[in-house]
Amino acid sequence: MGSFKQLNISAQANKGIEIPVTIPGGNDGEGVITGDVLVILSTYSERFRKAEAEGFRKIREAMRNVEEENGSLNDSVYEEIALNSIAHLVSEWSYDEPCTQENVKEFLDANPHMYDIINRKAADHAAFFVDATNNC
Repeated sequence: MGSFKQLNISAQANKGIEIPVTIPGGNDGEGVITGDVLVILSTYSERFRKAEAEGFRKIREAMRNVEEENGSLNDSVYEEIALNSIAHLVSEWSYDEPCTQENVKEFLDANPHMYDIINRKAADHAAFFVDATNNC
């Protein structure tokens, strides 16, 4: 058997993996690689889980305010929270500008295809945890 301490998903999730920045198109359907890269974290990373928890808190707060006003929750609230959560998945990049949350959000607004790529890849657990399965 072994010790449960050998399995540390959090450490792997917080390491991140490098993905290429692409331009939609290309013959292979994967897009044209620009030469720039992002380092993204897993959806199991501490940073993403905190952003997601904060997003849920903001939704509950917004819903409470809407109920008091007898209105409905605006879709922009959900969109802002989703963008913020996905932006927390990007931990580093190769661009000259610093990799801040505001810069990442601006990048994702301008490049929605990368939002989708990051969202899918961060949930691709095999990409992050192959080493973890070798330790079991």
